[in-house]
Amino acid sequence: MPKRQEKKRVTMKFGGSSLADADRIDHVAHLIKNQIENENLQPRAVICSAMGKTTNALLGAGDSALDGLVDVGALRKLHEVAID
Repeated sequence: MPKRQEKKRVTMKFGGSSLADADRIDHVAHLIKNQIENENLQPRAVICSAMGKTTNALLGAGDSALDGLVDVGALRKLHEVAID
C-alpha cells in the first residue's frame, strides 16, 4: 500500500491591500483553495489583517469618539461595498 504523502503545514497571512475589496477577497480565497489542492499545503492558520483603508477609518472613528461622537459610517460603508 503506497504511503500517503503528508501535506506541508503552513501559516498564511494576508495584509490589508490583499483584502481591500470583494475582488481581492475572492482572489485570496481562490489562492488558499489552490494551495491546498495543487501545492499539497495545509494551512494551520490563515491570518487576515483588516480590509484596506479600515485602519484609517478606525483611527478616524477613535478620534471622533474622543470628542464624544460615535461615527462608524466610513467603516460601515467600506464593508457594505465589499459585500455588494
